[in-house]
Amino acid sequence: MISRQFAEPSPLSIGDRPETFPAPSAEPAYDFTITAFYQRTVKGGRRTTVWLQREELARTREVVRDTARSVSSEYSILKPVQAEKAINDALARSLAVEGRSTPSVWRARVEVTAPDAVREMLQATLKERYEIEARARVQELLVATTDQLRELWSGFLARAAKHSSAPHALELAQDPQHVADVLKKMLDEHRDDARHLLELVAGIVEAHRSAGILDLVVETDSVLRRTLAMMGIELPEQESDPFVVTERAESSRTPGRSQDGSH
Repeated sequence: MISRQFAEPSPLSIGDRPETFPAPSAEPAYDFTITAFYQRTVKGGRRTTVWLQREELARTREVVRDTARSVSSEYSILKPVQAEKAINDALARSLAVEGRSTPSVWRARVEVTAPDAVREMLQATLKERYEIEARARVQELLVATTDQLRELWSGFLARAAKHSSAPHALELAQDPQHVADVLKKMLDEHRDDARHLLELVAGIVEAHRSAGILDLVVETDSVLRRTLAMMGIELPEQESDPFVVTERAESSRTPGRSQDGSH
């Protein structure tokens, strides 16, 4: 009977004999839930009684509760992780002092959790925050992409504005199967532009005929020819140009005009 009383029981390991108790938080409306785990080792192979072991365990549990409740009250219910670290650090110091006067060395660690209501609130808040941040990232991406497209289109339009054939080139890029139709339309537009230009010049010549500047218009007809050539309109040789020959002939037959251009 005496041998059984002093028999060394199996040493406790972390995870054995857990204890759960509430501990206050900085908010009076909510308490943390503390789960404590204990571990015992014997100093220098000493033998202790079961009664002494139970007494040491009771004393250790008291230290754990007091320390945990004292430290946890300094932390918000929203910060269980920070409270857990602070409690375990404080327990390491407190139990080291207690172990100096006992045959055994007791260690304890705690896990701190928030109430279900608080966890649900945190989950809802985290979900809402994630949705807000996700929407913000989408908007940032949309703005950045829109700005890039704006720059691309601005460059495209600036380059296209330098070439009169840009609309036709774009049409062919979108539908390359109708090359002949697009080319015919482009030539027709050039002919129409040339005809309008000739009509404009003829009107200007007629308007200025009485002002005596017809010779100036006729002598500078090369400007008109270069303009038409740039528009892709083929012109006959200058000597056979009926417009220039006719206008020059009419100019030479003007009454009262001498060869030196004086009346």
